[in-house]
Amino acid sequence: MKTTTGNRSRLLTPPGVGAIAVIQVAGPDALSLVNDLFRPKSGRPLKALADSRLRYGEIIDGDEVLDDVIVNVSVPGAPLTIDICAHGGVRIVERILELLSQAGAALAGPDDGSGDAWPGTSRVASDAARVLSRTKTKLAVRFLAWQRTHLADRLTGIANTCDSAPDEAAAALQALVDGYPTARLLLDGASVAIVGPPNAGKSTLFNRLLGRTSAVVSPTAGTTRDWLAEGIDLGGIPLTVIDTAGDLRSGGELDREAIATGRAQASSADLLILVLDGSCPVPAAIAESYVAPAAPKALILVANKSDTEPAWQSHDLPADLARRATSLHAVSALTGEGIADLASAIKSALGLAGSGWSYDLPSLFTGDHVATARAALTQLRRSPVMAKRTILEGLVELQVGRGYN
Repeated sequence: MKTTTGNRSRLLTPPGVGAIAVIQVAGPDALSLVNDLFRPKSGRPLKALADSRLRYGEIIDGDEVLDDVIVNVSVPGAPLTIDICAHGGVRIVERILELLSQAGAALAGPDDGSGDAWPGTSRVASDAARVLSRTKTKLAVRFLAWQRTHLADRLTGIANTCDSAPDEAAAALQALVDGYPTARLLLDGASVAIVGPPNAGKSTLFNRLLGRTSAVVSPTAGTTRDWLAEGIDLGGIPLTVIDTAGDLRSGGELDREAIATGRAQASSADLLILVLDGSCPVPAAIAESYVAPAAPKALILVANKSDTEPAWQSHDLPADLARRATSLHAVSALTGEGIADLASAIKSALGLAGSGWSYDLPSLFTGDHVATARAALTQLRRSPVMAKRTILEGLVELQVGRGYN
């Protein structure tokens, strides 16, 4: 073991099995210690990239790859700190900490007197550390790491324009407020409900999106008699996918209750996927049966069974349904054809893909942030000085009570 001095490693996220684990390395030699274990996908050494940007690569032990990780080098003050975002498996975390210890970074516990594990230089930076414990995907960790480093500077810039350019400040602050719903979906997850008539292939699509068999499927209509819900990571987006039963008129009381409960789940979903059998004519009153009872933020239409001869085209759809849908996708849930495009459409419909969104754009990410920003927006109309104070004291400064002119 190397005999370095003042270098520490610690687990920031709660111990145990979780989706994400964040390990921090701090000290005068932190950069070189991590650089020896980190193989960046870019091929450039980490030591040449100490600029607060996020880097993707692998933690290696000799020739063995332990895990794909995201590394964030942060230099807000002394000592330099590096955050390693890895998968949350217990053994993976243990081995990374083991390697760091062998390299000379002593394992620090919560009561070692060395201060806050993820020190906050602003209120929003401290909030990022607090929210981190509930994140479910690496993309969410990247988002929080970026906000922790950059959001306070953006807010300070807005605050400093309240006097000179209040309209500009209001527009910039409103943009941060408008971005919160998307940030909430990234951090807390979104719900996607799959609905449609019996035998359209809903459960097959459900299993395909999950990447495993969870729902029982059968050529017989009405195999799904109740709703199912499973969590998945869709390209960094935590989703709860809900499979609902079709509307079986011949079902008994329990079947009708299960269908009603599934409809209730669909009505509160963030996104609705209406699955139609592409090999059969579109059922009458399809929109009234499966879309009208729900009020999701977005609707995607799926023409399933694209591996068979199509029985209808997009122009055959009811006009109101075609207008309501954000997109239409021909897929084969059985073979996987078209599923990749559907996955991209799901992310776009939730606002988490495309040119309008990136994890490295400033965004408010808690309800308290939004409440403070809205208060400042109201104050801007009558007192820009008060609005500036609200932004700085409510979102930026760790110490309340400073005077601002």
